[in-house]
Amino acid sequence: MAVSKRVDIDSIVLVGTAIRRKDFREARLPPEVRLGVGSAAQLSMENSKLVVQLVCQLAARYEDADPQDYVLTIEATYQLAYSITTVPGLTQAHYDAFAESNAVFNAWPYWREYVQNVLGRMGLPSLTIPTLKLDSGRPKIQGKGAHIGRRAVGRRG
Repeated sequence: MAVSKRVDIDSIVLVGTAIRRKDFREARLPPEVRLGVGSAAQLSMENSKLVVQLVCQLAARYEDADPQDYVLTIEATYQLAYSITTVPGLTQAHYDAFAESNAVFNAWPYWREYVQNVLGRMGLPSLTIPTLKLDSGRPKIQGKGAHIGRRAVGRRG
């Protein structure tokens, strides 16, 4: 909460995407769909901006497939820019916590719409990405294989 009281959102921009589709066995999505979100926050005092890079990922595979054999992967990288009024008393840990919570909530509707739109363009059935739930004040994706946390943005894993 320390950061959220001191910022106003300026923009949410899609800055990168990667999509891969292999042959599907059936005309429906595989039953195992994994979601992940990683974030990194950077403060720029030059222009009083807090910039968060948020990487959202979806991977789908058949249950009997090799654990890393995904037939569908979608990744989108968003850059969120916030104006920040004051920074005294804030540390990188505060900015990281903000990125893992507020920034995820701010970008999540964009990610949900992006996945739905891309699947249609790929000729695949629609998939509704679940909403986020609060768990001890932190966002949580409902479902198996879901994860929100920090990661090295720019590295695929």
